[in-house]
This record gives sequence, structure tokens and C-alpha cells, in this order.
Amino acid sequence: MTLRKITLNLLLALLSPIVLHVGALQGIFKALISGKYETNGQRFASFYEYLTSIYDYGVFFLLYFVCLIFLLLPFQLIKDYERKAGRNYTFYRKFLTLFVLFMFYIVMLGCFVMNLFVADPWYVNLLYPGLAALFSLVFTSLTYFFIDRYEQDYTIPKKA
Repeated sequence: MTLRKITLNLLLALLSPIVLHVGALQGIFKALISGKYETNGQRFASFYEYLTSIYDYGVFFLLYFVCLIFLLLPFQLIKDYERKAGRNYTFYRKFLTLFVLFMFYIVMLGCFVMNLFVADPWYVNLLYPGLAALFSLVFTSLTYFFIDRYEQDYTIPKKA
């Protein structure tokens, strides 16, 4: 069980920089369809060069470790605590847990590190809860199908 949790969380953390850099996904899809690999006026010969220009190695691994340590590790610890306490931790509650964790970090970054909430039209900030919901739905679904389904058979009963 533990090896399954570790492996999946490491793989999910590898996907997280791609999901978190949602602004680049539209350009990537356009480049795949058109076959023209250009960004900010620069042209690239291959799709690999194009991707490395968007997802710089330093930023990619920084987001990888931040997501692994600050999102996925607390999420897994909360799920393990709830399972050991013998509570029924439904998919909806898992989704809400990851959503609240993600929104907590967005609000903390927006208030203290970057000034995210001073967008010219106010409705631009609605992108952040949408991104958090998408991230939470995808990652909660993946953890459910690859980890939690197998753990439900091994629930630990409450001590009397």
C-alpha cells in the first residue's frame, strides 16, 4: 500500500506543473494542431524545444517539489488520518479537502507574495477557484482510482 501511495503521488506531482501552467495549454494545443512551434516571436524547430521554452527545467522542478510537499503530502496525511480514525471519507470530502488546501495556498500567495487580486476586471480572479476545482477533481479522481479503492478493503476498525 505504501509503495502505491508513494509512486502515485510522485507521478501526480510530475503532472502538476503542466496542470498549474494552464495558460500555456491553449498555445500548446494550437502548436500541436498547426505544427508551428512559436512563442513570443521565437520559432522552434521541434516540439521538444517548444515545450522546454515554456516549461523551464528550474520552474518545472520547483513546482514539482512545491506541489509534492505542500499539496499532495498534506492531502495524503489527512486521508490516512481519517481512514485510521474509522470515518467514512467520501470522494466529495476528499475533493473538498484538496480544493481547500489549494485555495489556501492561492490566497496566501495572492495576499502576501504576489498581488494576484488586483486584476483590472474583477472577474479575472474567478479563474483561480476554477483552476483549483479542476486540479482537485483530476487529482482526487486519480488518487481514488489508483489508491483509495484498494485501501477501502483494508479499513481499520475503531477501537472500542
